[in-house]
Amino acid sequence: MKFSLKVKKAAKALRYTAWRSGNELGLLKGNPSFTPFIVLTRSRSGSNLLKNYLNSVSEVECFGEVFRHPDRLGWDRPGIYPKDFGIETYRQDPAEFLKTHFLKTQPGYVKAAGFKLFYYHSREDGREGLWDFLKQRTDIRILHLRRKNLIKVIASRELAMKTGVWIDHSGGEQTDASVSISPEAFKAEIETTQQWERSLPEFFSEHPYQELVFEDLVKTPEASLSEIQQFLGLSQSLKPISATKRQAKRPLSEILENFDEL
Repeated sequence: MKFSLKVKKAAKALRYTAWRSGNELGLLKGNPSFTPFIVLTRSRSGSNLLKNYLNSVSEVECFGEVFRHPDRLGWDRPGIYPKDFGIETYRQDPAEFLKTHFLKTQPGYVKAAGFKLFYYHSREDGREGLWDFLKQRTDIRILHLRRKNLIKVIASRELAMKTGVWIDHSGGEQTDASVSISPEAFKAEIETTQQWERSLPEFFSEHPYQELVFEDLVKTPEASLSEIQQFLGLSQSLKPISATKRQAKRPLSEILENFDEL
């Protein structure tokens, strides 16, 4: 099953790369009328799971945290784009990069293409213009993914920072590492996340918008994916398959050293 999934992902990436190369040479046309979308969320809220679900069909291309770093691109789809693809434009003007290298066209077989955007991406001085551009482009559909249990979100983030393991592809032995968070930092992060969750739906109020809850995506994936299929206008049914495993399976009382205090 794992091998079959890897082959399918590799074949999909190869097909996209072949189109991109042919398009750059003027040999293959693209589809300028595809549906662009953003998975709007924050870290440790299930965005990798959702990305895998979206990429389960040929009609969708969902990339990773493209705007994660100011000096390099985070496509998170190995082999599809060269590391230096459009990098100079990206460093100077993220909005222009998005308009020129992503929103202009996609393969003819792709009906919807998007990427993950975290609440705090491209917020540095001189780069926040990306958000103004996105607000103006009301044709971009917003899939707002949030996780109700913010305690697990924060614990998972702290654990990943400590262990250096952000994505688990193996599903093997779980770490026994634990973390401690100050009550002040804990409270501040919860409040900041809640503020983003309240303000961004208003920010994108003129866009096609759909809210997704991670807990629902896990509990009833078929129902959630059916809604996404309709929202993106797909003819193919999204499939609840994933190459990643849930990392923190232990109770929070074991992961958080100062659980009772928090």
